[in-house]
Amino acid sequence: MSEKRKGFLMYADYCDYFEMLEDEELGALIKQFFRYTSGKEADISGFTQGMKFVYTMMKNNYERDTTAYKKVCENRAAASKQRKIYKKESDDKPSYDVQEIEESSLDFYKDIL
Repeated sequence: MSEKRKGFLMYADYCDYFEMLEDEELGALIKQFFRYTSGKEADISGFTQGMKFVYTMMKNNYERDTTAYKKVCENRAAASKQRKIYKKESDDKPSYDVQEIEESSLDFYKDIL
């Protein structure tokens, strides 16, 4: 991933996979995963099959989460833009005509009095 992000999700069910690895393997895996998420190139050449499996799973989840997050950001930006357009339109003209209300009120009371 070439984009640098400040954070990412780490799922609780990763624990099941982490427990299958030795502490040294887990440390190397986490270190390379953090390199990847910070935009640097991860070196997984010395990884065992188990480490590659867990790394790939985490990487795929990270990419899926990033895609979903970008979509949320795009939707929020579009909604914000729509709100600004609506607000600008509603600020340009009053939602009621004051003169018309005054005239109709005068006509109403004129008939009563």
